[in-house]
Amino acid sequence: MGSLTPEETNEYVQRVPFEPDLFKEFGEYSRVNLRDKFHMVKDFDNFHDLLLRMLQYLPERRISAAEAMNHPFFDEIRPK
Repeated sequence: MGSLTPEETNEYVQRVPFEPDLFKEFGEYSRVNLRDKFHMVKDFDNFHDLLLRMLQYLPERRISAAEAMNHPFFDEIRPK
């Protein structure tokens, strides 16, 4: 996921009462190269898309559980 973007930080400040500088204490984290970590996944493009949709800081940007189960990544195992 990496660190919050400035846009995400601004959204949080508007929703939750906290000091925005709090996140600065955590430092900056860059996104991990998922292709290196999950090289064994055959359908990496759909896997990557699903993860990015699930791992969103802002809830309204996250994929729902039903949408996740209907994601093309699961096409091979979904009953026809």
